[in-house]
Amino acid sequence: MHRRRYLAGLVTGLGLTLVGCTGSQPAAEGDPNEAYRNAFRNALTEADITIRTFAVSEGVLDLEYVPAEATEESVEESVRKIARAYYDRIYGGWDVERMEAAAFVDDSLVATWRMESEWVQQHLDGEISRDELGEKIQGSVERHGE
Repeated sequence: MHRRRYLAGLVTGLGLTLVGCTGSQPAAEGDPNEAYRNAFRNALTEADITIRTFAVSEGVLDLEYVPAEATEESVEESVRKIARAYYDRIYGGWDVERMEAAAFVDDSLVATWRMESEWVQQHLDGEISRDELGEKIQGSVERHGE
């Protein structure tokens, strides 16, 4: 795997998108984790991101997805939108440790990245800035298929 900074605009873009919410938070009734999973999936669907696989096991969300378009810009945008949706759900109380994400274009893996719930909490606690949160996510991105 060739590791490099794949998404140059991620830090700035992520910082801008962390203001606000990507949809309603789950209702308090029933299994709250199921409600958060559904809200997360709905946020991705509303962002024109196609979910290939979605599973939560032992506190880890494993996500494989296809961005709205088969372009590098769309892959970049998908990272921002998914990171925002994840951030919002962690802020709302979703109890997962991290997300491992993989982007596919034309059935080929093009990028993997992760987001730790601890990073979200550090941002919420004022320990790291939006830019530092974005840098952590960007630092996890690995490009594939080069």
